[in-house]
Order: sequence, then structure tokens, then C-alpha cells
Amino acid sequence: IFVGNLPFTATEDHVLKFLAQNLGHAENIQSVKIVRDWKTGESKGYGFVLFSDPMFATCAMEFCKHKKLFGRTLTVSQGKKKFDPNQLYIKKKKKKKPVDEEEAAIESGLQEAMTIEELISFETYNDVDDDELFDDDDDADDDDGFDGNFEDFYPEKFEPLSEEDQQFNREKRRDIAKRKKRRKLPHKGFQRP
Repeated sequence: IFVGNLPFTATEDHVLKFLAQNLGHAENIQSVKIVRDWKTGESKGYGFVLFSDPMFATCAMEFCKHKKLFGRTLTVSQGKKKFDPNQLYIKKKKKKKPVDEEEAAIESGLQEAMTIEELISFETYNDVDDDELFDDDDDADDDDGFDGNFEDFYPEKFEPLSEEDQQFNREKRRDIAKRKKRRKLPHKGFQRP
């Protein structure tokens, strides 16, 4: 904890006795450090106390707040790290995961080819229907029928595992199943409809 407005004549022993008197005991205090001027060695009027458990530090802040030591009212609060203006903090950006591979390829290509302003305007108007944009009343060329999802048109077929394969553990069975995945194409030959 931070202890401020200490008398300039106070030592670590004075602060330790003061805390023991207000808390009832001093067994949970690990150390007391009064900050001193490096040239003169005199107290700067504040210090820090380290406790063995944060619970005791909280109690000390409550019980010692606005108490007097050698006629000076102490300020007791939680110690904070000093801000270093030379220290650089880097925040990691979380990338949003693209929905599918096609969208990821389009987005990565757009990001390379566009400026930030163009990319923002693209994202703003991304859901605009191109038929509306060009006053195209012809709905015959709409691309609503096929969206590039081949799993709907080519269902996956799996071969049953042999007895030997069934004895492998789950991970090996998954690897084998991945290798044996085959897609059956809806090929009917060169017949006329």
C-alpha cells in the first residue's frame, strides 16, 4: 500500500509500530520502505508497505485512513506502478475470422488493392444488390441459384471401416476417415436431357 503525508522524521520502525497499533499485530507486514532523497537521505514524506496477503492490505487501508502519526494525517491507498513514458505498449489486434475461403480470398485481395477510405466505403455498401445499382430489371441473370457451396451438390460418401481400422484409436480412425473421403460426382455422361 502507499502511505503518504508521512512526517519527515518518521522511520520504518515508526511506521511499523503505527500499523501494529492500528491493526493489532504486525506479523503480516513483510516490509516497510520510506522513500528518501538520494543526496540528503531525508524522507520525502511517503512510503510503501508490503503485506503477505492482499486482505491485510485492504484492512490497513480501511483502519489507517485519516489517522495521525506525529501530528500529520496520513493518506493510505493502494500502491500503483509509475507510468513510464518511454515504455511502449502494443495492443494485439484481433482479426475477425472470415466466413469461408472465398470470402477470405476476396477480402485479402481488396485490402491489398484498396486504400483505407475505399475499404471503409466498400464495407458500408457491401450488401447493395448490383441489379439495383445498374437499374437492371432483368432478373434472369441473378446468381441466386448457385452460391459456390459444392457440398450441397456433391454430398460426401464414406466407405465403412474394416475390422483392422476399427481397432485403432479415435485419432487414427479420424485420420483414416479423412484419407478415405470420396466425393461422388453427379456425372451422367453425354446424354441429352
